[in-house]
Amino acid sequence: MFVNASFFSYFQPNLILALLIVVLTKSYKIRIQMSLKRKIQFYFTFILLFFLLLCGDVFAGQIKVATYNIRNFDYDQRSRTPTNKMELKKILKSINFDLLAVQEIGKTNQFKNYIAQHFPQNFQTFLSRCGGSNDQHLGFIVDLSKFKIIEFREDERTVNVSSKAGRRNENCFQRGSRPVAILKALHRTSDQKIAIISVHLKAGGSSRSVSKRFKQIARVLDLKEELKNNGYDKIIILGDFNTTEFLSRSGYMQQRFQDRLSKAQMKNQTKTVQCTSYWWGNRDDNYFYPSQLDHIVTSDNIRSSRRPKIYGHCKQLDCRASHEDGMQVSFNEVSDHCPLAIELEI
Repeated sequence: MFVNASFFSYFQPNLILALLIVVLTKSYKIRIQMSLKRKIQFYFTFILLFFLLLCGDVFAGQIKVATYNIRNFDYDQRSRTPTNKMELKKILKSINFDLLAVQEIGKTNQFKNYIAQHFPQNFQTFLSRCGGSNDQHLGFIVDLSKFKIIEFREDERTVNVSSKAGRRNENCFQRGSRPVAILKALHRTSDQKIAIISVHLKAGGSSRSVSKRFKQIARVLDLKEELKNNGYDKIIILGDFNTTEFLSRSGYMQQRFQDRLSKAQMKNQTKTVQCTSYWWGNRDDNYFYPSQLDHIVTSDNIRSSRRPKIYGHCKQLDCRASHEDGMQVSFNEVSDHCPLAIELEI
């Protein structure tokens, strides 16, 4: 069992002292005059210290991961809206993440500078070179005090779904779908190796789009198997899966998505959230409706320690349909998506 060194060194003197008193009292029959209340306090303290020592490995392996599609940072051509950077800063700070997967980063250098300006030096940004036909890059913001980076790269098998082999394209074709971003890291406290994949899959609700999306999911799961075979048995896949069909009334597509994950020994840790984004719902009635496009999926040997959380307008609107006049600034000026986060035990 792993015990964090600093944790052990903190409690070791008290633990030894408590053990000595118990041993001396029992073995040599030293009579210690204590009131009943004092004895209860003494034994309660001893039991608490022992329990905390045993649970040290749980606390040591806890991380908070999140994902956020930041709509075409730093200017959305479709709505002709620049990213509200003050609102974005407020949202990012509220998450208090150890690792954040990001999608739809248009201006990569500006984004890296923005994070460097507003976050401590131990936070570093890793972004893909390729961004697909819409130049939407993806990657991670990582707290380097929590993780030691082993490798960061991108894999294009979600671009060409007919091929199972991931390619590293030096020319970086700016067409088609986005690649996936892969981060291999060592969690410093628990000394566990972990692989994290940021995804931004095919958008759209047409049968053709859904078909390609499930092919992309199959390729990502192929990648997961490769990572596992290379010594990374703890894997997180998170990001914008674009599951437009996830909240459909029939539930068929949601079940299909869940079945695909289960067969690959993966768990959707955030399936219970009510929404992660808003859209117009194909209704043109001046209302926006909740949708669930983003997910955090893990290998089944990773546990969640708390319920997932949503932020921004999804939290403020409580995932209820809202008239366009009631939509929040985070929707209008940052993204239609909302940050999604969860605490995990690795």
